[in-house]
Amino acid sequence: MLANKLNTQHLSVSELNNIAKNCLESNFSQVIVLGEVSKIINHSSGHWYFTIKDDASSVDCTMFASFNRNKTLPNVGNKIIVTGKLTIYPASGKYQINCTNLMIEDKLGKLQEQLNKLHAKLEKEGLFSDIYKKPIPKDITKLAIITAKDSAAFNDILRVYENKQSYLCKIDFYYSLMQGENAPKNIIFNINKINEKQYDAILIARGGGSKEDLFCFNDEFLVRTIVNSKIPVITGLGHEIDIHLSDLAASKYYATPTAAMDSLCYSKDERMIYLDSLEDKINKLIRYKLNKIEQNFLYLNSKFSKKDAIIKFNSLKNHLLSKNKLLKQNMKNYILKQDYKIKNTKALINSNIKNNIYYKNEVLKKYSQNFNLQKFENLQNKIKLNLNSYENNYKKSINDKLLKKQNYLIGFINQKEKIKFKLKLENNFIFNKEKAFFSIIKTNIKEKNVKISNYHQVLNTHQAFFESVKEYARIIKNGKGVMLSSLQLGDEIVLKSLDTQKVAKIIKE
Repeated sequence: MLANKLNTQHLSVSELNNIAKNCLESNFSQVIVLGEVSKIINHSSGHWYFTIKDDASSVDCTMFASFNRNKTLPNVGNKIIVTGKLTIYPASGKYQINCTNLMIEDKLGKLQEQLNKLHAKLEKEGLFSDIYKKPIPKDITKLAIITAKDSAAFNDILRVYENKQSYLCKIDFYYSLMQGENAPKNIIFNINKINEKQYDAILIARGGGSKEDLFCFNDEFLVRTIVNSKIPVITGLGHEIDIHLSDLAASKYYATPTAAMDSLCYSKDERMIYLDSLEDKINKLIRYKLNKIEQNFLYLNSKFSKKDAIIKFNSLKNHLLSKNKLLKQNMKNYILKQDYKIKNTKALINSNIKNNIYYKNEVLKKYSQNFNLQKFENLQNKIKLNLNSYENNYKKSINDKLLKKQNYLIGFINQKEKIKFKLKLENNFIFNKEKAFFSIIKTNIKEKNVKISNYHQVLNTHQAFFESVKEYARIIKNGKGVMLSSLQLGDEIVLKSLDTQKVAKIIKE
């Protein structure tokens, strides 16, 4: 049918592309393809657009954001295996693979995936933050260098050191493996060993190499050791374009070992130039200070002559002498005045004391004449006798009353015990009677099938209401017992029996 349509009439470009799209999608619902990434775009929308190739051909691929979530973005050169379906993009007529899954197949790609996850983890912990970067001294006098013995980095460092004649900076080499699985352990051991000594900085240096060779500098434990080092760590690793997790954790990193050594060590010529400039600054400062002092001296010398100074000195001297004389005279007058005040106060106090003594003596004399000591003693003895007599009588009266009270209390206690015993007998008798009564009542009262709910069900007849009254025996309204004849339409009542109670409402008289 499709062939007949193609032979009998012409098609638009869009129709042709749509027909081809349907053919591809119906025949290639899922394909699995191995290829090398030749270019890739990570769009702001989250979709990936990339091309995979082999030695002879290439094909475009698309992986939408809903499928690439939680997956590692491949790099150009990675070998990958994609799973998806073939389709044609109608707007351009080009066919592509809409990928639903992607796996990085080559070793480098897997290493890059691990590196991305570790980088995200350490960055979240803040290990690459500036707060962990330690200040590097401006003038390094003792430098520890971790590198491989007789390596290219070792020779570059020595060459820079000799060319710059940086002999004021002492360097110590700590040899270590700088690639392979055991390299991080060796470097960590040397960093810890160096931290036990006194150094201004630590340089970790290695020359260029493949990404696999340099991957040891992305070790998590090495990164943590660099961050925790008390001595600032500097890195010079690989080529200029290589950046490792150790570089991000270091206090400072350089593109190559040569660049690191060149920056850390002053050359002899630079030292001489620095010393010369420092000497010029000191000499200039000294000349400036001397000129300033000389100018001040000349100014003061021109302003004051020796004669003027003597006149001014004598004037100040005479002024001070007159002030001293006046001060002494004032002090003498003040002392005399205070001495006069003290004498007057003393005389006044003595006079007051004499007057008080005389007055007290007169009062004592008058009181002695009026006071009869014998009469007072007789009165005192009489009061003592009366007190003793009263005390004896009071004690006797109290003892008699206490004895009477005790006898009365003993009789009362005995009477109370008798009453208690009688009450107990009466209570037992009443309890037994009550128990027998309730037993008889419960046996005689039959259960009625009258249903009275809380305001929902209705008493439809007088007969049902009377039966309820007979069953419950008491009618309670507003907390009080009432007669049946006093009830009115709409009253809310409580029907209460011996062991239960129910709520009802009068809806029909």
